[in-house]
Amino acid sequence: MPPWLPHVDPQLLPQILHLVLASSDEKASEESFAAKRPYEVKEIAGKGKGCIATHSIKRGSVILNERPLLVWRQQLSPDEAEDLASTLDGDVLEILADLSDSAKEYEPDLHPILAIRATNAFNVELPPLPASLKTPTHLKQLATHASMLFPDVARLNHSCLPNADHCINWSDLSMTVYATSDISPGDEILIEYTSALIQADRARRQERLRTMFYFQCRCDACALDDIAGQASDTRREEIDRCIKSIDEDPRDRPKVLEMLGRVQELIKAEGYRAMPEFDSPAVSTAFTMYATRFGKS
Repeated sequence: MPPWLPHVDPQLLPQILHLVLASSDEKASEESFAAKRPYEVKEIAGKGKGCIATHSIKRGSVILNERPLLVWRQQLSPDEAEDLASTLDGDVLEILADLSDSAKEYEPDLHPILAIRATNAFNVELPPLPASLKTPTHLKQLATHASMLFPDVARLNHSCLPNADHCINWSDLSMTVYATSDISPGDEILIEYTSALIQADRARRQERLRTMFYFQCRCDACALDDIAGQASDTRREEIDRCIKSIDEDPRDRPKVLEMLGRVQELIKAEGYRAMPEFDSPAVSTAFTMYATRFGKS
């Protein structure tokens, strides 16, 4: 027989999930990270709070590992949000109350808990269930995304030129943040809040970030003067054209290799130090393989 996903009574699901996560070896790892994090949370002018490195962090080093405080459906009405919030413990509400709710500056009528979520949570794409699993009938209509809020990760500010990246370990739902370049003491640790910004000029990036995360980006890339800003826009627009061209005709290998090389040159010129995630998953994978093969990123 094929492996089954168990049918779990909804009233038992939270307890079963907690048992699974509590048995994970990652729990001790998460607690050890909390005890020796290489940064401190400080007030930063114009940004609110952010994370400042307290000592040198080498490229590839893990900075933070954390499980989500909330995993909620992406689309929630105010009443649904209120119902969920009413089930939260007082210490959880206290953590949430300490996070920014700047989304209310753009949407004053937003429910308070939804404002905190909109400001701090990630809209995470859920991976498909393995084809080898026999899925119960009641799970045929699966969600494609979930809203996950990681309180410590939420302290990390955005930059269109990040020095760190993040990924989710689906075995225990933890998010890991790691350095994509060497970070010196006193540097702010910065991540990119969403994908494919390397393909967007300043105006498009700022509109997307304003719409999705309710803030005006003033990172180093967005704060460039007119001449430098135009040069940056030109590079990112060319990257976008290359990605679309590769995606449209991936079988022309000489052309694909040439364009991947050009994208790599443009990314380096842009000062972008992370491994980019483009709007085409296939091209993202191809670029990662290309950069790994040629020892550059």
